[in-house]
Amino acid sequence: MNILKGIAGFFISIILILLVDAYSLSISLKYVLQNQIIGSVVKEQIINSYVENSKTFKDKDKLEGIINDNKSNEIIDNIIDDYIKYLDDSNYKVSDKTIDSILDFCVKHKDELSEISDHEITEEEIRKSETREDLTKSLNDGFSSLGNNLGQTEKDIIKSYSTFTSKSFRIVLLVLIFVQIVLLVLIKWSPYKWMTPTGVSFIISGVFIGTSYLIAKIILNNVIVNDTKEISINPKIMLILAIVELSVGVILLITKTIIGNTLEKQRTV
Repeated sequence: MNILKGIAGFFISIILILLVDAYSLSISLKYVLQNQIIGSVVKEQIINSYVENSKTFKDKDKLEGIINDNKSNEIIDNIIDDYIKYLDDSNYKVSDKTIDSILDFCVKHKDELSEISDHEITEEEIRKSETREDLTKSLNDGFSSLGNNLGQTEKDIIKSYSTFTSKSFRIVLLVLIFVQIVLLVLIKWSPYKWMTPTGVSFIISGVFIGTSYLIAKIILNNVIVNDTKEISINPKIMLILAIVELSVGVILLITKTIIGNTLEKQRTV
């Protein structure tokens, strides 16, 4: 029976390692690809749309600085959602939600926009129907042309990426991670012995993600950045996740050791 429990515990620990790694990679991919690489392309398209259709903003570099210096992830998320929705369609259609998020961003930072304009920018000017129509048309045209250059393989990769980095997928992973830990508790049938396989699993995951960080940093910055000088890529989120996982693993092992030693002393008294 103990042998069977040991084998079951081993396989559950392996599954736990894979689940923790999958969760970490899901977060890392979204941060690196969507917020940095894809985000740079999206921001470029938004900036071009504004510069091309606006008589006010002609300084592309300063407009880019405002967008980069402030949180615009919601805009990026909305545009990517729209893009995936119409991935199999030849015509990209930007949603009202996306346009609203762009206009809301501009309203929030209208004072900064006024500084690079030849006049004071008002909310009424930003939200006027002509601005909305021009922005919608420019984004539709720009992203439709990008989509026409994608083959079916690239589209399938984008869909898989969207699923793997989605919030719902991460929730499923978290539930499965919790289930594996509960199974380890049941197999060990102890209030603290489950901490050993769980702690080791987190440490192994932390080492894997930390190693992946080093590899990703080399590949992303030596290959991708060399080809796209304007994109700055830093997968530091992977390093943060690795440190968190290693810390959780070490804390679990130390806690298990302390509890085990304490109970052992109580038995010998």
